[in-house]
Amino acid sequence: MDIILFNPPRYRNGGHHKFNNALLWLASYLTQRKVKVRVVPLNNEQFEATIQREIATHRPKFAAVSCKWWDTLYSSSYIASLIKKQDPHIVTISGGHTASFFARELVEKTDFDVVVRGDGEEPLYQLVSGGRSINCVFKGDQQALPVRRGYVQKQETLKDICLAENLEDILTDISVLNSYIWTGKGCLERCVYCSGNVWNSKLHFGRAQIIYRPFETVHRDIEILSKFPDGKRITFDFDPQRGPVQTTYYLELFRGLEPKKYNCYFFSWSLPSKELVDALANTFHFVELCLDVQTGSERLRRQLGDRGLMKPFFSDRAIENLLYHINQYENFAVDMSTLMGLPFERDEDVKAIVAFSDYFYDRYPFLRYPYISPMNVEPGSLLMKNPTQYGMVLFRKSFEDFLQFTQRNFERNINCHQPESYEEGLFHPLGAAPIEDYHRGDVFRVYETWKKIQTHIDRRSNERILMRTQKYQEYGLMKVGIKGGIDRGSPRYIEVE
Repeated sequence: MDIILFNPPRYRNGGHHKFNNALLWLASYLTQRKVKVRVVPLNNEQFEATIQREIATHRPKFAAVSCKWWDTLYSSSYIASLIKKQDPHIVTISGGHTASFFARELVEKTDFDVVVRGDGEEPLYQLVSGGRSINCVFKGDQQALPVRRGYVQKQETLKDICLAENLEDILTDISVLNSYIWTGKGCLERCVYCSGNVWNSKLHFGRAQIIYRPFETVHRDIEILSKFPDGKRITFDFDPQRGPVQTTYYLELFRGLEPKKYNCYFFSWSLPSKELVDALANTFHFVELCLDVQTGSERLRRQLGDRGLMKPFFSDRAIENLLYHINQYENFAVDMSTLMGLPFERDEDVKAIVAFSDYFYDRYPFLRYPYISPMNVEPGSLLMKNPTQYGMVLFRKSFEDFLQFTQRNFERNINCHQPESYEEGLFHPLGAAPIEDYHRGDVFRVYETWKKIQTHIDRRSNERILMRTQKYQEYGLMKVGIKGGIDRGSPRYIEVE
């Protein structure tokens, strides 16, 4: 075996596991170039024994651990230490958004030998096949070359990145598969809270534009994933409005799919057009559309949008016009994603969030109650780069801070984004607070307010559970909980897969 790719756990007990589908495309890229590779999800409390067994049985030369999401910073580093303990000669590798941001720290302060920054397919292939070093940071490196001078995927090279036909021979547990399909890469926005912003994308991925995959490649990947359990529900997560081709890309993509063969979850980064809504309704058996509203306060949405601190502004009236248009379709459910604790948020904005959510929920039966998440500080976000510019104070600023925070939550099986227990300092639940709250000594105000609102969300969401259940049964969608979608506020409720 040349290389094993490990997907790390979030909790010590293996719970709250989320599989990073990017590993499938990485493994496929290597397999198609005759590299022997396995993908191993560490998704239960026996993950340490799984690592020992995999290393002893397959004796790989390389082992890579995904570190895309910041809440896996400690667990991915811990997996690297277990690999080295089992066989110190194995070259340990990491990659992903968080690893790219903390590349220097990971190779200097953990058991990772190499971090691949940015797009990983060709650099990883070159590394394991003995080729030239691209986008890599090694232990002992004095200075890393900018990613833009290395390997950066371009529109014309995306045709080379596609799934292998035999995923069941590569992946050790197909139950973790979800039907997420990536259609493009890049972001043009400067949202203060997001690590995928244009500044971080340019710095660590060498890209300040949006690129799209060829239609035929996406169609083929959809067919491959559809062979597996739950593969009939396609998940898209991209911006249908921004970029060089905008909505036309998805309209053309959908024309190549057999009508009503698949279900669809479409996470829309911006407000989609009515034309796209029509195409979704006519193409898919059942559609779940998630609108990234950003905040339920129109005042704050306008202020942040006009200042370029969030996506371009759209009004409550524009949202209502879109929902009114969706109302004609029976095969639709809609989510709304909003945040609390954004920069420059006032008490009036918090009140507006609840009023906004109640209004639309009461008016449109197909709308699931908007979920509201408290804003966390993310490595690579503009908030972390310059908090004072946004009127915020940070409690987690460094690699060591995030490593300690994620270690504590890993060992205690605590959700990093919405922890049940928390403390002052770097164990603050959100890692950031408005500067006014900091000076008043009321640094938990945002989080405590959010918890009260979450109780309201749970109560209101439960009001329509029977009606939603009937809808899901009608379309053959019933499952307990959500796997591979967006976490609901209350996992005890029965929701659609």
